[in-house]
Amino acid sequence: MESADYRSILRRVGSVLIVVGLIDIGALLYCIANKISYSSSLNVFAVIAGVLIYRGSLRTASYVCWFSLLMFAAFISVLVIVPFFVPIGLMLAAFRQYPVQCAVWFAFTATFLALLYWVKKQLSKNVIRTAMVSGGIKQRSARMAVVIGVGFATFLGAATMFTWRSESAQHAVAMVEARVGPGHRFFVSSMHISETANRSSVWATVIAWNDTEIKTVPVHWIEP
Repeated sequence: MESADYRSILRRVGSVLIVVGLIDIGALLYCIANKISYSSSLNVFAVIAGVLIYRGSLRTASYVCWFSLLMFAAFISVLVIVPFFVPIGLMLAAFRQYPVQCAVWFAFTATFLALLYWVKKQLSKNVIRTAMVSGGIKQRSARMAVVIGVGFATFLGAATMFTWRSESAQHAVAMVEARVGPGHRFFVSSMHISETANRSSVWATVIAWNDTEIKTVPVHWIEP
């Protein structure tokens, strides 16, 4: 009876992961065909993990449970610290100018977090843990998953703040301000520096915004 109980849970979780993975793959293909930016880490991995869990792999279930908790902790941490390194004015401007896109983003984020939480809760049930112990499957530390997830988010926030305040970031802002003109505020959303023997190539993306528009402006320059 216990075996049937844990296997029914694995089949339920596996089915959900397969469906979510296939939907994600479909969305990815649609965005590629229509030249729309799309980023996700689920797609094929969710399908493969779902198939293995559906077939009763407790080892895969153990990994998926641990990574679900790690990703949940990381995403929650990112949502908490975002206001500390992304200007509040930019977020408010985005809400005003792109309400539908923001609503879709919030709905997607909430659904993704709910999925991670649900998968973690399902694969943490006592009947699953008992089956793992009986099968000699290593019990991974939930505390370590949380520490890694929070640590990753903190590192990301610190790196973003460092990038935003660097001399290169200020140079990128000056270049974009010369292009778009006065009356804007600026945020360096990304920066990449490629080092060679004699010079550095810098690529940056700067968001310029005011009360009526938001522009994403890429810039590039070479430093001696």
